[in-house]
Amino acid sequence: MNSWKNYWYILIASSMVFWNGCSSNPEIQLSALHHFEKGNTAYEQMNYQEAIASYHRAIEMDDQTAEYHYNMGLSYYAVGKYQHALIAFENATRLAPKMAESYYNVALVYNKLYEAEKAHKFYSIYQELMSERKKQAPLPKAVPSPPQNVPKQSTKPSAQQKRNAGKTAKAEAGKISKSVSNTIPKGQKRKLSKK
Repeated sequence: MNSWKNYWYILIASSMVFWNGCSSNPEIQLSALHHFEKGNTAYEQMNYQEAIASYHRAIEMDDQTAEYHYNMGLSYYAVGKYQHALIAFENATRLAPKMAESYYNVALVYNKLYEAEKAHKFYSIYQELMSERKKQAPLPKAVPSPPQNVPKQSTKPSAQQKRNAGKTAKAEAGKISKSVSNTIPKGQKRKLSKK
């Protein structure tokens, strides 16, 4: 009886070592990045099922990269699989606690699931993180004053610009943060092709 127990412990421990070792292997990370980029392409083409499959393959190879989970959450949200989207976004918040967009999307998913209190909680976290981000942002550079004897142009927006700005703001209100993370995750590099 004890030999079976020991066998299972060894099997589980060796599996954990194998999978943890895989995520640090550069070849596997590069392959995961390849699947991530394929998922991004599919997402941009609104082929969400293919995007989900590609992000799943990336996560199977490297489950410690928040961007993989985040983008998979966007794809699940796009097809209305809110529970799956929630899991993906929550994984992203766990892996990258300062990734404000993940908290925003968790709030939107909870809102879709009619869980207002949880939606409010995650939206509050999002607001706090955005406030911190603004505080840490570098101050804008001083704009040089215009040369003398040059007439100043009007900075007042035209009536058409005001109408367009209002339409854009209304269209953007309440939408999910859909910015697909195209950046290469920290610590990973693209392999340059040899010519």
